[in-house]
Amino acid sequence: MGLFYSAILCVWIQPVCAETNNPERVDIFYADDAQEKRVIEGVDISYYSLGKSQSIQNSISLKLPTDLNSAASFMSSYSNSEEGKENIQQIVEGYQGVGKAFSLGVKELPAVVIDERFVVYGTTDVLEALDYWRVYMAKMEAK
Repeated sequence: MGLFYSAILCVWIQPVCAETNNPERVDIFYADDAQEKRVIEGVDISYYSLGKSQSIQNSISLKLPTDLNSAASFMSSYSNSEEGKENIQQIVEGYQGVGKAFSLGVKELPAVVIDERFVVYGTTDVLEALDYWRVYMAKMEAK
């Protein structure tokens, strides 16, 4: 039987009840590139597109000549161009996001990780994820 998450809050470690209504940090992981990036005062929010690195690499590969010497020359010129520098930086950032998701134990996309201790699967909407988190925290405080 496969697992299906639809905005389910998972707790990784025993939580300490928050005294505020907002977390300090939120990390949002997703596969595609179309995400509305929100800003919440006092909350450090980071967005990670985990599929972008591969798509950029694929688009660069399509431009490569088939001859090895020509391909090496192309890559040398491309990596020094503004477009090349920007794309290489995006590839690096994409793989850093993959590493971060792995280190946090993210199992599926999309996922919103709150304070590196809680995860809400099935959404990239930070406000929706925080609503689930607040309900969970209120239940924990009531115990």
